[in-house]
Order: sequence, then structure tokens, then C-alpha cells
Amino acid sequence: MAGASGAVTGVHLGGNAPVNTGGWGAATPLGPPPGVAQCDRLMDAADARDRIELAQRIAAHEAAMRAAQKERG
Repeated sequence: MAGASGAVTGVHLGGNAPVNTGGWGAATPLGPPPGVAQCDRLMDAADARDRIELAQRIAAHEAAMRAAQKERG
């Protein structure tokens, strides 16, 4: 309905109670977006491979250091 100035002051549907037009709605609960569980599994698998590779590199380095010390006497 429009006031004397022509501005809309409220919306009425049938009765006299104005409809809430403030733009607020029911709150949506926060949570992880879809697909996060799959990404977590992929990252866990990549982390496991990285830990294995690091352990192998450390073992190779230590073996090389032992061999070098053995050559020196």
C-alpha cells in the first residue's frame, strides 16, 4: 500500500497484517561444503606417500653417510 508520498510502506496479503519484507530468512547451519571428505582422503593418501618417500630418502642418506665413514676408516 502506498502512503501520501507514494512510497510503499508495507505489503498486505488479504488481511491487515503486513508481510515481513526485511530480507531475513531461516538461518542455514554452517558446515563443510560437499566433497570435503573426498578431498581429505586424497590428502591423507598423498601425505602417506610423502612420509614413505621422506623415510626412504633419509635411509638412503644415512646409508651413504655410513659408507663414507667406512671408507675413511
